[in-house]
Amino acid sequence: MHWCGVAGLRMPDIVAVILAGGEGRRIGGHKPMQRVNGLRLVDIALARVRTWGIEVAVSVRYTGQVPEVDVPEILDAPFEGPIAGLVAALHWAGSARAVSLLVVPCDTPALPPDLLARLKAVSDATCAPCFARSRGGDHPACAVWPLSATTEVEAFATAGGRSLKGALERCGAHAVEWRDEGNDPFFNINTETDLQNFQMKRV
Repeated sequence: MHWCGVAGLRMPDIVAVILAGGEGRRIGGHKPMQRVNGLRLVDIALARVRTWGIEVAVSVRYTGQVPEVDVPEILDAPFEGPIAGLVAALHWAGSARAVSLLVVPCDTPALPPDLLARLKAVSDATCAPCFARSRGGDHPACAVWPLSATTEVEAFATAGGRSLKGALERCGAHAVEWRDEGNDPFFNINTETDLQNFQMKRV
């Protein structure tokens, strides 16, 4: 039995995958290995997910892309773009007999503590995927997917769809809004400047 770390909410039916298969060219490559205050981005993401007490894996483009992690490593499905990680994650969640899947990116190191609880509550109520939104921006890599959406996501990918946002739209997803209360919890690190700015804001 798994437990969510938010308000004692019991969640035995959901697993998580950290999306870490991107090349990260704008930051010089190997994005999951970039460090914030001495910690690798992938380890920060793992630490956050572990506070929710659910099983977690990391999706990668190739074996060994993220070394020295003590969780399952899932190879991306043979599609182009971010959709490859989602398809692989959904299949892994199915093999784990989960009912739904949480995906989070490896490059968003300030994810809010209530991310899982809020997204899952709306997804369960609507039987549809749910994703985070803040400051007027959508964050399609932060989402809960019911496993019932797997066939539709695969059809989207097979037809040439590449983006997570496109898959969410196809599946009738709902947005869950986080209010602006200072630092953006969904600040995404794509460049060296982003990395420096993030660290400066938290000194």
